[in-house]
Amino acid sequence: MATINEKAANEVNLRKKAYDKACEDTKFRSLLRDNPREAVRQLGVGFSEGTKIHVIEKEDNVVYLVLPSQTEMGARYGCGLECNMCSTLCTPYG
Repeated sequence: MATINEKAANEVNLRKKAYDKACEDTKFRSLLRDNPREAVRQLGVGFSEGTKIHVIEKEDNVVYLVLPSQTEMGARYGCGLECNMCSTLCTPYG
């Protein structure tokens, strides 16, 4: 099983691959919007059926913020998988 850091690195790599290909290939861009699972499969990445893939086409006047999952927060701050943005007992590491 991959660690949180490995998953994050894989996600960043996938984002870059998908972004680059979508910028140069309009058919891939359409596929990414219409059928993201097939599009990322074409990039050599597969996900389990239970994994959702959301593709958002950026708008010029909108800022998007993506919050880490509770699992990622727990791994980073050491407060376990039930993390709710950490309490005062939580001590970050690294």
